[in-house]
Amino acid sequence: MKGMIRAILVLGLVWVLAGAPEALVAARRQGAQLRVTLTSKEVVDGELIGVRGKTIILLTKQGDRSVILGEVATVFVKDATGTIVGGVAGMTAGVIVDASMWRSFKRDTSDAGEVVRALFTPGAYLVMGLVLAGGGVAGMLIGHTVHKGRTYNVEEMTQEQERGFIESLRKKAVVPDYK
Repeated sequence: MKGMIRAILVLGLVWVLAGAPEALVAARRQGAQLRVTLTSKEVVDGELIGVRGKTIILLTKQGDRSVILGEVATVFVKDATGTIVGGVAGMTAGVIVDASMWRSFKRDTSDAGEVVRALFTPGAYLVMGLVLAGGGVAGMLIGHTVHKGRTYNVEEMTQEQERGFIESLRKKAVVPDYK
């Protein structure tokens, strides 16, 4: 049992360290990714920098862009929740599969089982790591496919809903208290 726990801890550490370079690159606070469709049917994609009154400030490929809420038809807010939840679920499934593989690997007490264990124990750790990583990646892909974000129909919002929407955007901005 100690070997199993040790293997799971090592695999978890490898998983965390594999994501470290991306975490270093993403050191600056990032705003939500938005796709704003204006009432004129123009589509503006960008990172949410801030909200000032009823104006949304985005960083687009062409530069900064201010959009007045009155000109907005819909806003799609990209969301990573599905990807994160899927990854955790996939890794959990990987741990369960690894645990059952490890138990069956340790139970074989025949002479052949002893030889296999002696020769393939390092390989078993590798296979367990691959199962764990594969489960995590598969879960992330499924989660991303199922839940990419949410679309808000601004044209149909009441004033109270608009205020709540603006407040929720403010929390997702690079600069929450944009002046």
